[in-house]
Amino acid sequence: MSPAGFDYASLQSLDHDTVKWAGVMDGFRVPKPGAAIYQSQVDPGIRPVIVPVFFWEPTGVFPIPAPTTMIASNCQRLEIFINGAHLTTGRPATGPSLYGDLAYPPFLVHLPARVPGTMPELMIEGYVGSQQVTELRMSSNLAHDTLAMAVDDAAIVADGSDATRAVFRAVDEYGNLRRYPAGQVTLTLTGPAALIGDNPFAFGDYGGLGAAWIRSLPGQTGTITLTASQPELGQAQVQVRSVPPTRGSQLA
Repeated sequence: MSPAGFDYASLQSLDHDTVKWAGVMDGFRVPKPGAAIYQSQVDPGIRPVIVPVFFWEPTGVFPIPAPTTMIASNCQRLEIFINGAHLTTGRPATGPSLYGDLAYPPFLVHLPARVPGTMPELMIEGYVGSQQVTELRMSSNLAHDTLAMAVDDAAIVADGSDATRAVFRAVDEYGNLRRYPAGQVTLTLTGPAALIGDNPFAFGDYGGLGAAWIRSLPGQTGTITLTASQPELGQAQVQVRSVPPTRGSQLA
């Protein structure tokens, strides 16, 4: 199956729910692990990037550990630590490899098999030349997982059609996406807007991530609050302003 920009519904899909999963982003336009290399193809002077192409969980790296694990990055060197102890130094996969033609090839590193019952922390430092430019931490301790939510826009126009997306997800204590296999998220909206999306949302069916849209109501302005609740992860909340339409101008 050839890659696509987004997952999409298709009557020709062989999947039971008619969704084709070939996208590098899901149906909510959230990047999947397959988007990692694309995300890293930017000058590190603009934005240094470290995107592990795996989940760091108590049961081990996911997908199933292989001789090498991929980390997408535009750094020149990665220093990798587990529980504070230096594990290895990573270099980009340049030369005669599948990635040699990329401006910023990914890093292929070896991570050890997880010891049952342990909950190690992973830290990756990114360097350009001799200077550390970024750092990523990942926790495998589920006890500190929370529900996070972010909204695309701080304000929408009260014209009855303008809307913004709110994405909610399970995250570790450092904000990394955590797969979450069960449960529902309940959404509560207050203020001059309508909620567009499933409520409650089948959180487990989507692996710990989902989205809904906040749409303005004609002529009604003020503060809009969306709260997401999940029994094990708690609550997350975002606010959006609904502002009057301005003739001849666009909302920045």
